[in-house]
Amino acid sequence: MIKKNILLFFISIFLFSCATTPEQENERNRAFAKKYTPEYKTIDRKVREVSVNGVVLELTLDVNNKRSFPIPVDTWTLELIDRHSNKVFAVIKDEGGFIIPAKSNVKKKAVLKAKYSDVFQTAFNYLKNKDIMCISRYTITYTILGIKNTFSYSELIKFTDL
Repeated sequence: MIKKNILLFFISIFLFSCATTPEQENERNRAFAKKYTPEYKTIDRKVREVSVNGVVLELTLDVNNKRSFPIPVDTWTLELIDRHSNKVFAVIKDEGGFIIPAKSNVKKKAVLKAKYSDVFQTAFNYLKNKDIMCISRYTITYTILGIKNTFSYSELIKFTDL
């Protein structure tokens, strides 16, 4: 009986030593996401049209997967944020998903419409300086090995004239 209790005691110590805390689990998930998250870069941005209805903006994003396996993107969202007011003035969300092939790049094009009322200061700066500076925030959700990850990337971008 004593041998059985000692054996159960050691088995329970072993099992508890294998358990992780929520902090350890979060750190493991962050390391996993950092290792497998693709790299992003805005390679083209321009003002497509300026009219009484607002401004039509076009961005091209280069998504680079340096990994040896494809990354299936579930959703992709792009937000443009007025850097003066921190207000989101244009959003596009693609829920169709796409796959970034192993060791290659994918170019994603986004066309966004911004109303003057939503981005007054940025529109004023455009008329004054012939350029629009704003923050672009890309958010993707992807699933690898059954683990769903969300990654956001922001950068300050400048739209050039027509």
